[in-house]
This record gives sequence, structure tokens and C-alpha cells, in this order.
Amino acid sequence: MKNKYFKLNKDYILVVGKENKGLIYDLKDGNMIELEKTWTDVLVQLENGTKVENVKSSYTYEVIEKIKEETMGEFYDNFIYEEKNRKGTILPPQGMQKLPPIIQKCYIQIPSDCDLNCKFCFSLKSYPCFVCTKSSNINSIDSKIYKTFLNKLLNLNVHNIIFYGGNPLPYINTEDLLDICLNNEKRPEIWILLHWMHIRDNKILELEKEIYKKINFYIIFSTSDIFDKENEKNISSFMETLNYIKKYTKNFELTFVQDSDEIPEFEIKDTLEIIINKYKTKIYISELLDENNKSFMNHSFMRITPEIFWNNNYYHPCLNGTITLNAEGKILPCPSMENEIIGDITENENILKEIFLENKIDKYWELHLGKIDKCKECIYRFGCFECRAIETKITKKLNGKILCKEGD
Repeated sequence: MKNKYFKLNKDYILVVGKENKGLIYDLKDGNMIELEKTWTDVLVQLENGTKVENVKSSYTYEVIEKIKEETMGEFYDNFIYEEKNRKGTILPPQGMQKLPPIIQKCYIQIPSDCDLNCKFCFSLKSYPCFVCTKSSNINSIDSKIYKTFLNKLLNLNVHNIIFYGGNPLPYINTEDLLDICLNNEKRPEIWILLHWMHIRDNKILELEKEIYKKINFYIIFSTSDIFDKENEKNISSFMETLNYIKKYTKNFELTFVQDSDEIPEFEIKDTLEIIINKYKTKIYISELLDENNKSFMNHSFMRITPEIFWNNNYYHPCLNGTITLNAEGKILPCPSMENEIIGDITENENILKEIFLENKIDKYWELHLGKIDKCKECIYRFGCFECRAIETKITKKLNGKILCKEGD
């Protein structure tokens, strides 16, 4: 053992942060394993090619024994370089995007109004891009511009197109826009994002079932409209609406907005579990953020895969692959970053092409957490998901960070 070298296997990546904090990313089982500083020091020396007998620590053999027992590392007669497990991104093209670029999500805002007046509508919240918002646009673009944009978008490599706004269903041109998407040979996934109450009393899905059977839905509901003590029928009405959506659409996912703290947590949890088990769907939990109360933490840890680790090494975990057209014709990096305007289709109908050719989107897609001052030395940054839009709204800086204590 003394004359040998010892290294972590290719599925395990050691990351060291400030004050010698260390963490092993397990790309095989998805775990993030935080280390004592003494263990970090041993593994740093071993990973850098120090012979076992020359490692300066009294913990050397304890560390090696445990790592070997967990089949996370191996002895070698010579110091070798072994490429870590990679899948997906190998190396990002420097200064340019691959053409056609991969657009994971394109949001398109429909200039539609909403009469629900939900109290969470204009509040800061987590997962804002999965929550409906009332359109406040006065100078909205016409259907011709929407169609021009869609036709140019569909020439690129777009995976998901998400129509959002107040209530996109009654908009006179919605079905024409859906037809353009559905008749394209690339057939991206098409989504409509709206509040459940807009479907509750609406028979449009049933009347136009040939279209909506091919469309996915993001459905928003909240604590205040489901657990309304003055109207106990709301939950049953909501479930009936979900049954209707399930019957007449391709698929749906849900966003639950916690806009009230008057309902016991166990009651909410039990209801959400019933919904998940019944409909086998995802539920995103959106929490309201009070700017005067920074207890809300804008981060969540993901199960690690090679794709996630290497993506987060080069790109932002949420902004990467996302682009938005709002109802005024502005091109944004995400629907909740209204002030980050990349271009305007009303001024240049070829702006989508120019955004990629001139690398204007790279500023946002390549904003990995290593470029965020508070995050760059955090050992969790390769497995962390955050909303950049929330931080930008609060700090007034694109790379600002307040709502996290992990980096302290």
C-alpha cells in the first residue's frame, strides 16, 4: 500500500471550496457527499498524485479504507490520469452556440387578460416561470408577428414551446399558433400555462379536442383557492377539473402556489400526495417571497447525474436553453427577467437569428454559478438549482445573490 497511489474512480468527483471544505459528487448514484476538512486534505493530496506513504495526514489510512470499502476509489502502481464520467456536454463551444442552437424551452406570452385577481399574481415567488401572470402589456404585437417568430423558431432545434399569459385559451389566434407548431415536422412539445379556474367552466378543450389532445398543460392552483374554508367545494371542483383536463389533453403538470399560511402543513401535504398518486404527475411548489423577510432560500439540490454536473459546470442550471418572446415583441432570457431585453422583433424580424449568430444569449446561458460571487467557491454549485430572475429583481444585479446561506 505504501508504494502505491490511490485515486477516486471515474464516477466520483472531488470539489474543494473555501476553508478547505470538500464534497464528492457521486455521478453514479446521484449523491453529494460532504467531507470533513481533514478528509478533504487527504483526498486532495491523493488526487494530485501524492503517494500514499507521502500523504501528510494522520487520517490517510482511515480515509482510504472507507473510500475503498464504498468502492469509490482504487489503488494504482503508477499515477494515472483517468477522464471522469461525462455524458452530454463535453466542452462548450467558446464564444458561439452550436447551430442550430438547442432551445430547451421557448416561452411565448399571449396578450390575454385575466379576471381572477389572485393575490400572488405580481408577488415574488419561486418557480415564477411555471406560474401564470396577468398580462399588463398595452402595445401587444399582432398575429402576423407571432407567426413570423414561430416559423423562424421552428427552424431551430426547439424542444418545448410554452404559451403563457393571463388566459391564453380565449385569445383569437391561439389555435392558429398551435396549428403552426403541430404541423411542423420537428414536432416540439407544446404547452399552455394557465390557472385551473380558466378551464373549470370552459368547454373549449372538449369542443376542440383534435387540437388539445396533442397539447400539454401547466396548471396553476394555490392554497387560497383550493383550501377556501368558505367554499369547501373548491377541492372537489379542482379534482373534477383535473379529470376533465386528463381526458381532453395530452398531458399536464401542476404548480402549487403557497399563498397562505393559514392551512396546516400536514393538510396541504396530504392533499398534494393524493393528487400525485391519482394523476401520476409532477407538482412544482412555488413559495411567495417577502422582500422584507429573506428567510426564503433560493436554491435546491438535485440528484446528480453526469449531464447535470457537466451542464452546471459550463451553464446556468435554469437559464441555459431558455428564451422568451413577450407580448410586446421583446426577446428575454426568461419570462420573469423583463428588464433583460436581448432584442425586439418589432424592430427586426430576423432578431432571433442574430441573437445566436452574435452570441447575445451566451451572457445568460453561460452564467454558471462559478460566475456568481457568492456561489463561486460553494462546493454545492454543480448540483444546485436556483432562479436567477428572483435574485436579479432583489439585488438589481444579474450576478447578485442574497437568498442563500450555503456560501456563508
